[in-house]
Amino acid sequence: MFVAKDYILGITIFACLDPTNMLVPPAFAPFIIAMAYAAAIWSFSANGLIANTARDLGGRLAALTIWGLPAGGGSYAAMAALTNIPAMLLSYLTYDLLFSDSDRVVDSSHLEVLNAHKNHRRMGAGRPLTPESEGMDHEKGVVGVVERV
Repeated sequence: MFVAKDYILGITIFACLDPTNMLVPPAFAPFIIAMAYAAAIWSFSANGLIANTARDLGGRLAALTIWGLPAGGGSYAAMAALTNIPAMLLSYLTYDLLFSDSDRVVDSSHLEVLNAHKNHRRMGAGRPLTPESEGMDHEKGVVGVVERV
């Protein structure tokens, strides 16, 4: 049950991330992924849904540290918390080997997004504008006067 949910979510995510997939424009990909998560939550919430190992495993380890082995949840808890990792790997392999094609061209909308990311990286749009916070030591700004109060 858990593997099927994570497998379908993985196939959906990798289909949305594929730049050669012409059926999913980049602006609509978050909504498709959100609808896939909503369908998983609505269909599996009665039994319990663990879609994020980082959220479940950290709390479980903290409970084990504080209250000991009775708070662990048994073997079912480990199976439920860790099945999404191999399911996502399996969904990536399935999508890459069966659904993706290296001969397909990149769609124009995806190409526009990729070029925008390349231009942002080239122009340094992610870097701060102040000279005091540059990454290199020889490029850092120098404070000339220190004011004492």
